[in-house]
Amino acid sequence: MDEEITLTAIYLAVAAKENWENFVNIIRTEQIEGEIGLMSMLINHAKAVDAVANMLNEQGYDFSGCWLYEVVGEFGRLLVVDRTLFLKEQAASQLANILIKWFPVAMSECTSFTEKVKESYLTIYKNL
Repeated sequence: MDEEITLTAIYLAVAAKENWENFVNIIRTEQIEGEIGLMSMLINHAKAVDAVANMLNEQGYDFSGCWLYEVVGEFGRLLVVDRTLFLKEQAASQLANILIKWFPVAMSECTSFTEKVKESYLTIYKNL
Protein backbone atom coordinates (compact mmCIF):
# COMPACT_ATOMS: atom_id res chain seq x y z
CA MET A 1 0.00 0.00 0.00
CA ASP A 2 1.49 3.32 -1.00
CA GLU A 3 1.74 6.41 1.21
CA GLU A 4 -1.20 8.25 -0.38
CA ILE A 5 -3.55 5.33 0.22
CA THR A 6 -2.20 4.93 3.76
CA LEU A 7 -2.89 8.59 4.54
CA THR A 8 -6.37 8.38 3.02
CA ALA A 9 -7.11 5.24 5.06
CA ILE A 10 -5.95 7.00 8.23
CA TYR A 11 -8.27 9.95 7.60
CA LEU A 12 -11.18 7.62 6.86
CA ALA A 13 -10.49 5.70 10.08
CA VAL A 14 -10.16 8.86 12.19
CA ALA A 15 -13.46 10.21 10.84
CA ALA A 16 -15.13 6.85 11.42
CA LYS A 17 -13.83 6.60 14.97
CA GLU A 18 -14.91 10.19 15.74
CA ASN A 19 -18.42 8.84 15.32
CA TRP A 20 -17.79 6.32 18.07
CA GLU A 21 -21.35 5.09 18.64
CA ASN A 22 -21.83 4.26 14.96
CA PHE A 23 -18.30 2.81 14.79
CA VAL A 24 -18.96 0.44 17.71
CA ASN A 25 -22.42 -0.52 16.42
CA ILE A 26 -21.00 -1.53 13.06
CA ILE A 27 -18.36 -3.69 14.74
CA ARG A 28 -20.99 -5.30 17.00
CA THR A 29 -23.79 -5.84 14.51
CA GLU A 30 -22.06 -6.60 11.23
CA GLN A 31 -20.16 -9.73 10.41
CA ILE A 32 -16.71 -8.20 10.44
CA GLU A 33 -13.80 -9.10 12.65
CA GLY A 34 -13.59 -6.13 15.02
CA GLU A 35 -11.45 -3.10 14.35
CA ILE A 36 -9.08 -5.02 12.09
CA GLY A 37 -11.95 -6.06 9.84
CA LEU A 38 -13.29 -2.52 9.80
CA MET A 39 -9.85 -1.12 8.94
CA SER A 40 -9.53 -3.62 6.11
CA MET A 41 -12.80 -2.33 4.67
CA LEU A 42 -11.68 1.29 5.11
CA ILE A 43 -8.43 0.53 3.28
CA ASN A 44 -10.46 -0.74 0.31
CA HIS A 45 -12.50 2.46 0.35
CA ALA A 46 -9.25 4.46 0.57
CA LYS A 47 -7.97 2.76 -2.57
CA ALA A 48 -11.19 3.68 -4.37
CA VAL A 49 -11.10 7.30 -3.11
CA ASP A 50 -7.51 7.70 -4.29
CA ALA A 51 -8.41 6.25 -7.70
CA VAL A 52 -11.14 8.88 -8.01
CA ALA A 53 -8.72 11.62 -6.95
CA ASN A 54 -6.17 10.47 -9.55
CA MET A 55 -8.82 10.35 -12.28
CA LEU A 56 -10.06 13.86 -11.44
CA ASN A 57 -6.50 15.18 -11.25
CA GLU A 58 -5.84 13.80 -14.74
CA GLN A 59 -8.97 15.61 -15.95
CA GLY A 60 -7.63 18.92 -14.66
CA TYR A 61 -9.57 19.37 -11.44
CA ASP A 62 -7.70 21.55 -8.95
CA PHE A 63 -7.11 20.00 -5.55
CA SER A 64 -6.53 23.22 -3.65
CA GLY A 65 -7.87 23.34 -0.13
CA CYS A 66 -8.00 20.63 2.46
CA TRP A 67 -8.77 17.47 0.50
CA LEU A 68 -8.16 15.13 3.43
CA TYR A 69 -10.13 17.17 5.96
CA GLU A 70 -12.99 18.38 3.80
CA VAL A 71 -13.56 15.43 1.47
CA VAL A 72 -11.97 12.29 2.91
CA GLY A 73 -12.95 13.11 6.49
CA GLU A 74 -16.56 13.79 5.56
CA PHE A 75 -16.67 10.63 3.47
CA GLY A 76 -15.28 8.56 6.36
CA ARG A 77 -17.96 9.97 8.65
CA LEU A 78 -20.71 9.05 6.19
CA LEU A 79 -19.37 5.53 5.75
CA VAL A 80 -20.20 4.75 9.38
CA VAL A 81 -23.05 7.16 10.12
CA ASP A 82 -25.06 6.19 7.04
CA ARG A 83 -23.71 2.61 7.13
CA THR A 84 -22.63 2.78 3.51
CA LEU A 85 -19.39 1.02 4.41
CA PHE A 86 -20.96 -2.14 2.97
CA LEU A 87 -22.82 -0.49 0.06
CA LYS A 88 -20.26 0.35 -2.60
CA GLU A 89 -22.72 1.95 -5.06
CA GLN A 90 -24.15 4.23 -2.38
CA ALA A 91 -20.68 5.03 -1.05
CA ALA A 92 -19.58 6.04 -4.56
CA SER A 93 -22.65 8.27 -4.90
CA GLN A 94 -21.94 9.88 -1.53
CA LEU A 95 -18.38 10.62 -2.57
CA ALA A 96 -19.63 12.16 -5.82
CA ASN A 97 -22.07 14.36 -3.87
CA ILE A 98 -19.30 15.60 -1.59
CA LEU A 99 -17.06 16.31 -4.57
CA ILE A 100 -19.78 18.18 -6.47
CA LYS A 101 -19.99 20.61 -3.54
CA TRP A 102 -16.21 20.81 -3.16
CA PHE A 103 -15.30 21.35 -6.82
CA PRO A 104 -16.94 23.97 -8.98
CA VAL A 105 -19.08 21.48 -10.93
CA ALA A 106 -21.72 23.13 -13.12
CA MET A 107 -25.29 21.91 -12.64
CA SER A 108 -25.36 20.78 -16.28
CA GLU A 109 -22.34 18.53 -15.61
CA CYS A 110 -23.45 16.95 -12.31
CA THR A 111 -24.85 13.74 -13.82
CA SER A 112 -21.80 13.15 -16.00
CA PHE A 113 -19.44 13.99 -13.12
CA THR A 114 -21.28 11.60 -10.78
CA GLU A 115 -21.09 8.79 -13.31
CA LYS A 116 -17.34 9.29 -13.79
CA VAL A 117 -16.75 9.24 -10.04
CA LYS A 118 -18.88 6.14 -9.56
CA GLU A 119 -17.22 4.32 -12.45
CA SER A 120 -13.73 5.07 -11.17
CA TYR A 121 -14.66 4.13 -7.59
CA LEU A 122 -16.41 0.88 -8.49
CA THR A 123 -13.72 -0.21 -10.96
CA ILE A 124 -11.24 -0.39 -8.10
CA TYR A 125 -13.62 -2.58 -6.09
CA LYS A 126 -13.93 -5.05 -8.95
CA ASN A 127 -10.16 -5.53 -8.80
CA LEU A 128 -9.85 -5.99 -5.02
